[in-house]
Amino acid sequence: MSTRHYPGGLRAHACGATMLGGLLSGGLMLGGLVVGTPAFAQVVPPPGIQPVALSSDEARRAHAASILDLVLEEGHYWIDARQPDKALGSIQRALAIQPGNEDALTMLGIVQVNSGDLAGARATLDRLVKAGGSAELVARLRAALRFGPVDPRGLEEARRLAGTGNMLAAMLHYRDLFHNGDPPPGLALEYYRVLGGTILGYNEARTKLTALVAGSPHDLDARLTLAQILTYRDVTRAAGLAQLRQLALGNAPPVIRALAVRAWRDTLSWLPIVGASIPIYMDWLALHPDDAMVLGRLEKARATQAIIDEGNDRTEGYVLLTHGRLDAASAAFQRAQAVNPQDADVLGGLGLVAQRRRQPGVARGYFRRAIAADAARAPHWRAAIRNLDAVGQNDPEIVRITHLMAEGQYDAARAALARLATRPEMALAVLMMEGGLDRRQGRTAEAERIYREVLRRRPRDPDAMFNLADLLFQRGQGDEARVLMARLGTERPALLPRLEAADDMDRAAHAGTDAERIGFLRQALDRVPGDPWLSLSLAQALYRDGRTREARDLMAGLTQDVHAPAANLQAGIIFAMSGHDIDRAEQLIARLPPAADTADMTRIMRQIALYRQIRTLPPHDMRSILVLADQPDPTGDRAAILVNALLDGHDTGSARWVVAHEAAITPSPRPTQRLAYAGLSLRLQSVGDTQRFLDEYDRLVRAQAAPPTADEAQAREDVAVGLAVLKTDRLIGQKQPDQAYGVIAPVVAAHPDAARAWLALGRVYQAQGKSDLALHTDQDALHRRPESVEAMAAVALDALALNDRPLAREMARQLTARDPDNVVTWQVRAENDRAEGRDRQQLADLERARDLQCRTGADADCGAEAVRQPDYRWPDIDAGYDPQRGAPLPASYHYLPQDEQTAAVNRRIVYVRDSLSPQIDANAYVRSRLGSGGLGQLTELAFPMTGTLPFSSWLQRMSFSVTPVALFTGDPLRNTDTARQFGTVLVNGAPASAHHHEYVSGAGLDLRYVDNWFSADVGSTPLGFPIANVLGGVEFAPHLTPNLTLRITGGRRMVTDSELSYAGMRDPGTGRIWGGVTRLSGHGALEWATPVWNLYAGGGFAYLSGTHVVDNTEVEAGLGGSATVWQMDQRQRLRVGVNLTYFGYKRNSYVFTWGQGGYFSPQSYYAIMPTVEYSGHIDRWTWFLRGEGGYQNYHDASAPYYPLNDGLQQTSMTTPPNMFGKQGASGVAGTGRARVAYQVNPQLRLGLEGGYTRAGSWSEASGMLLLHYVFDGQ
Repeated sequence: MSTRHYPGGLRAHACGATMLGGLLSGGLMLGGLVVGTPAFAQVVPPPGIQPVALSSDEARRAHAASILDLVLEEGHYWIDARQPDKALGSIQRALAIQPGNEDALTMLGIVQVNSGDLAGARATLDRLVKAGGSAELVARLRAALRFGPVDPRGLEEARRLAGTGNMLAAMLHYRDLFHNGDPPPGLALEYYRVLGGTILGYNEARTKLTALVAGSPHDLDARLTLAQILTYRDVTRAAGLAQLRQLALGNAPPVIRALAVRAWRDTLSWLPIVGASIPIYMDWLALHPDDAMVLGRLEKARATQAIIDEGNDRTEGYVLLTHGRLDAASAAFQRAQAVNPQDADVLGGLGLVAQRRRQPGVARGYFRRAIAADAARAPHWRAAIRNLDAVGQNDPEIVRITHLMAEGQYDAARAALARLATRPEMALAVLMMEGGLDRRQGRTAEAERIYREVLRRRPRDPDAMFNLADLLFQRGQGDEARVLMARLGTERPALLPRLEAADDMDRAAHAGTDAERIGFLRQALDRVPGDPWLSLSLAQALYRDGRTREARDLMAGLTQDVHAPAANLQAGIIFAMSGHDIDRAEQLIARLPPAADTADMTRIMRQIALYRQIRTLPPHDMRSILVLADQPDPTGDRAAILVNALLDGHDTGSARWVVAHEAAITPSPRPTQRLAYAGLSLRLQSVGDTQRFLDEYDRLVRAQAAPPTADEAQAREDVAVGLAVLKTDRLIGQKQPDQAYGVIAPVVAAHPDAARAWLALGRVYQAQGKSDLALHTDQDALHRRPESVEAMAAVALDALALNDRPLAREMARQLTARDPDNVVTWQVRAENDRAEGRDRQQLADLERARDLQCRTGADADCGAEAVRQPDYRWPDIDAGYDPQRGAPLPASYHYLPQDEQTAAVNRRIVYVRDSLSPQIDANAYVRSRLGSGGLGQLTELAFPMTGTLPFSSWLQRMSFSVTPVALFTGDPLRNTDTARQFGTVLVNGAPASAHHHEYVSGAGLDLRYVDNWFSADVGSTPLGFPIANVLGGVEFAPHLTPNLTLRITGGRRMVTDSELSYAGMRDPGTGRIWGGVTRLSGHGALEWATPVWNLYAGGGFAYLSGTHVVDNTEVEAGLGGSATVWQMDQRQRLRVGVNLTYFGYKRNSYVFTWGQGGYFSPQSYYAIMPTVEYSGHIDRWTWFLRGEGGYQNYHDASAPYYPLNDGLQQTSMTTPPNMFGKQGASGVAGTGRARVAYQVNPQLRLGLEGGYTRAGSWSEASGMLLLHYVFDGQ
């Protein structure tokens, strides 16, 4: 059922149209304030409360405060009623009273956003921040600004759907409007009303409204809506009605009070007519005694509950009777008799109690009344009369032993039974009492033997059949128990509901899925409503399934009544302890009556005392915790508590020591202790210890006579599966997915319903690069556990790996609806945002995840300074130097498996925050290339500066670069040999005064835009050089698959081999300028990359030209790859690889005469270069070293001095040589580069680089200082 329909017009309220705005328009008083007037009502103290005398100043302040509260409540009302003009009037009155009121400023901003006045809203946000507004209200207003106005047509359609009662469709329509995110503040309340009316959205609506009420205490409409939504579920109905009652009877404005009264009564009209509703009806009738509708429902509820109570009391009486608790059994039968005086089973039960009490006359009277009440059951009670005077039934010794057992004096009872056993006529009575005593003391195997013996001697004994069947169900022997249950149905049917519930429990223990297990437990609880131990089992199953809120609500309903029975309190205590809620357990223990102080409760109180002792220790005093591991631990409780405390302090090593030490000092451990230690070792991720304790548990179980209970067997299986999962994840982390598959595949086959194992198999497939198989596997796990947050998250991440964005978004939506307070939910949302390039939303989701994680307790990674840790900032160290932009040091993200959850979220928050911040990169770069002075020799000094402005993410950014450059090359005219190879000197000579300048300088410009896999830039060669050229380019790099990228680039770039090619030079013979070469190129490549290895192959073509330079063409191709051969903690890596390179030019232009370009351009060049690369990051330091060395072979074609068709070459024939000859070489080539970066503070990092390259006929060395500054970095 997706929509709940309520009578009395409540459905209209659910879609935001219930504030009865028309009531206010006629001058109605709103909490004492007449709208549009300054009148206020006088507040009268309740009867019996004397008003406190105030000074005149205090009175004025109190009066002003009351006025302000009323005006604020009025403002919230008008906003929710969608009347912004009236809301604005109320807000302005509030600000006139208190100009910096944060609630009023927030409302003002929301009204401005809804009206489209975004500039005004931003100004209001500034006022709110300056006024010291709370972080929550500031965040709400910022969220409203980010969202902006909502599509009015879409909003109208969503409201129409809600108005017709189609809540599910309305909810989905609202979510489309809000892009599956949180609603803007101005629409939050109406959205949560709709959401709360659906099954899928109830929990989210409840959580969000609770937070909204906490942040806006003056928003009475939000309080009213929350109260109504709470009434929709059984476990929260009492709290919702209490809030409605408070609003209806409190000092709220009349319209709110009227709506609360109406909602209160409407809730009564659809409440189930059962006993639990009786006090709710009575509460209403105390104020409205003449309400005929409610009076009628009250009488029906009383009648219905009487029938239920009678059946429950009858069953309870027989169960208590079999356990020898005669007083409690008698009370239960008497309660049942008060409802139905002619119930034969109740009368017979009272007769059995009287028989046990040695009151044969009373017993005979009850048996005769039972015979008269039900002729069909008469033979059974006649047999009871015949047995009434049998030997031993009324013996005073039996009565005394029964009393001893009820008082817990088991040793005395056993001694008395031994004396009674000497009387042969008491044999069966002694056996039954011994069986009961053994059950009380946990000796189930002996109790089973006894009950079998009783049934051998008296096959139709109902008490023996009931107890034996109950024991068999507990021990997992359901088939035999069901045979006994069928026999019991003809002997004493009143006991059947308990055994049917035990049957459900047995089926739950063997259920294939969590959903099936929970279904059986619910059925058991339906058979015996309110049973505390069945409730506890169901709550624990819900908790294990991740449905923690539902589990807590179930147990809260069991214990919230101030008159809750002791058994309910005991079950609540056990549940609280299982969730480490020590304060709650202590509260419940304080309510226990002295008679309920059982051995289990004593054990729990010892645990609480140890918890309290640990809490008194100084924070992070791990040594003192270790000192407490000084006593044997037969149950495993002590080690569990100490381990929890040590893990809270992140001291895993000490936690492992505690488990080992307690295991060593505990003599004769129980099997359950070793099983508990196996679970602790699994939690501590100790494979060896987990396996050792499991083996010890198995040995101890084999040594004992009785088989393990169903719960123990389930726990043992859970630990074994968890151990296999741990081994699998370890192997995945060690990059051994094939070995991991060998571990987990048999476990999946043996335990096909273990969702954890399926999820681990999915991680194996993901590590093997089989994303499609990973998705199918994780979907299988989700099918087995449809409400598993872990499975939903795995499917979402698999979908992202396959670029299935719709499926990933749907999983994120389901997670948000299913568990909005789970850290994993927001991490998955963040992953979706990252994949879709919405880094600002990703940052908000990550900060939400961190906030949720840090609510659970103290954590060093939760402090305000945590995100300033230098280790979180890990720059991209490998970006090469680009002559147009320099070498940046931007942020990069690295996942470290050893990070705690909060630390991992912090690391990512820092990366995203830095990536979204404006930033500057600057370098001081120097390069020296060997060669002849004035020709190939070159020294470059550059100072590139780049400012980058990210937009929605780092993948969408704009950057602008300015690069001042100075080139030094020497004077070619100083040497005759170099002079004849320069310009036209060979044919035109040079004036005696001619010389080449010492340096040339200029400043290059570049504007670059990046948008995911597309980038483009436009710029210039340095302005100020003899020749300036326009540069630019584009790149397309789409992912064809998650691992395969197609990269296509094209553009016009500088050729920086020499001053001639880079800047252009002046010919001394003619005074003209030539050079300034550019490369117009296109290149394509395929790149395959995994976390461990990569491959690439590509090729391209280029056209080179310059001013008065002969044109040239180039063809190039490359192939290569690398792989990680060593890594340490994901922080340091060693990679090896090989690169094969080929390129060739049509002309050799690596000479410096007129018409030549001065750049390396062999006719052919081949090289094979093995590579070694080492990189790492620790704390503030990040480094990178790369070496490449191998074999090269190149050939230069011959080249004329003057290749242009201008007659100079023919003229030069008179002064030979006028040709550059062919040349070539083979040998060693290589390059080396090292870079280190240091994080000075969160905003600033510095770097240093050095490099050397030898290739072809040239070599050069370079060095660089790097600076990176982030504005807004934390």
